This record gives sequence, C-alpha cells and structure tokens, in this order.
Amino acid sequence: MTKKDEKRKSLFTREVMREFIKQNNIVSAEDAQHAVQNLFADTLQELLEAKLDHCLGYSKRMKAFPKERCES
Repeated sequence: MTKKDEKRKSLFTREVMREFIKQNNIVSAEDAQHAVQNLFADTLQELLEAKLDHCLGYSKRMKAFPKERCES
C-alpha cells in the first residue's frame, strides 16, 4: 500500500457507507453534505458530553454530585 493509499483509507467499510447512504436517502451531493454535517454535529456533541462526564465525574443524567473534578 502506498502512502497515498494509506491517507485515502476509509474509516468505514463500503457496506457501512452504502447503508448510511440508504438510511439517509442520499441521492445528491447536497443530500450528502447535509448528512455529513448532521453526522459531524452528532459526533461532536457526543465527544463534548463524554469529556464533561469525565471531567465532572458524573453524567448530566445523574442526580448525585461526585467529589472529584477534572484538572485538565
């Protein structure tokens, strides 16, 4: 595999991509752009919530507060 091929390597299999296209009814470049924007937004939201859960020591869904706080 060349360096160019390594950079081009997909995070998802072809089957996963086809299922994503099918589930999101992607038929145009505009549809693809909206689907990717939504995917990015959802991914970023999950990352931020995971970081907060880690830093605060509890999920926003928990009722009790932990003793430790995130230092980083």
